[in-house]
Amino acid sequence: MPGIVSESRRTIDGRAYTFRQWTATESLERMPVIVALLGEDLLGIVIEAGKDTEQLLLSAEVLGAAIVKVAKNATAMPGGLVGVARDLLHGVSVESEQITGAVADNFDALFTGDLGLLLKLASEQIKASFTRP
Repeated sequence: MPGIVSESRRTIDGRAYTFRQWTATESLERMPVIVALLGEDLLGIVIEAGKDTEQLLLSAEVLGAAIVKVAKNATAMPGGLVGVARDLLHGVSVESEQITGAVADNFDALFTGDLGLLLKLASEQIKASFTRP
């Protein structure tokens, strides 16, 4: 039912994650940041990929272009890339034997040596917040 914030659960790289859908206000506040980060061309590719976004990120060419574009665009934003990444992960939590709680609170523990996981989780959170379950 529209208007109700939902949660989805997904196992990614062997850990269980919960994605709490952003409210309409939270989504609209983040929309300009997402557009500015990705740029129109990359955003078009991501939208066209739809549910196959994770497959898209496995393409070395697309992933490389995305990393360069996001890194360049994030430097101009308040908080830089780390601040933007933490904000995009708002509403994501993890449950495992080693780590439990908000992903943003466990940022270094989760992503040191595994920035690909950060991209997967941010992508999944954006998808959860801008599409219906």
